[in-house]
Order: sequence, then C-alpha cells, then structure tokens
Amino acid sequence: MLLKSAVNVGGESGFVRVTHGAEGAPNVDVLFNGEVVVPGLAFGESTVHIPVEAGSYEATIRVAGGGSEISTASIEVAAGGAQTVAAIGTLDDLLVTSFADAVAGVTSRTAVVSLINGISGATVSLATADGMT
Repeated sequence: MLLKSAVNVGGESGFVRVTHGAEGAPNVDVLFNGEVVVPGLAFGESTVHIPVEAGSYEATIRVAGGGSEISTASIEVAAGGAQTVAAIGTLDDLLVTSFADAVAGVTSRTAVVSLINGISGATVSLATADGMT
C-alpha cells in the first residue's frame, strides 16, 4: 500500500518522490533501509512526494514482489527538503540518483514541473501550452 497523504513520521521530515525511468526494466519495489515504501512501480510512473523522517537511507530497487535486487543508492533526506529519486537509463545501464525538487513556492494555486532527462547524449526541452519553456 502506498500512502498518498501526509503521515506523522515522528520527527523532522523531508519529502521523497520515486520515479521509474529505466526503460526495459520490470515493475519494481523500492525499499528504504530494507523496508518496502513503494511496491510495484511501473516504468514511466512516479509517486507523489512521500513524507520521510530526515536522515540517511539506503534506497534499494528490486524486481517487484520480492525479486532480485537491481540497484542501490545512498540518499540523504533533509528536514523540510524535497527530492526525486529516479532510476533512469536502461536495465543494462541503470543509474539511480537523487534530484533536489524546488517546491518552496508551491501552493494550492500553483504547480511546479520537473523534467529529468534520462537519455544519455540527448537534449530535451519542455514547453507549456502558453509558450513557457
């Protein structure tokens, strides 16, 4: 079960969103320090920002349903901060990394778009309907 609303984490917290951008990789479970926090994440999907107690975590990506480990990465969750942990590339050339998310200005009437280019050697751009890039 993936929680999609605020929870009491027992201390100072930050927020982590997880993105599966590893083309050709199967659905994955994501674990923080050995505990499943995101089960069955499919390619192209992202979670919402999940509140997590501030601190250091070993993020493990494994084949969904308790399968073999694919990759691990160390992440640091800062109190009040937000980040996206992304698996990008392909199954044969997988990179798991963390990107800071600028969410300080987000309100119920605003939005922020994050674009992570996981295609090695490619340049990408994003334009909104009103022409903002």
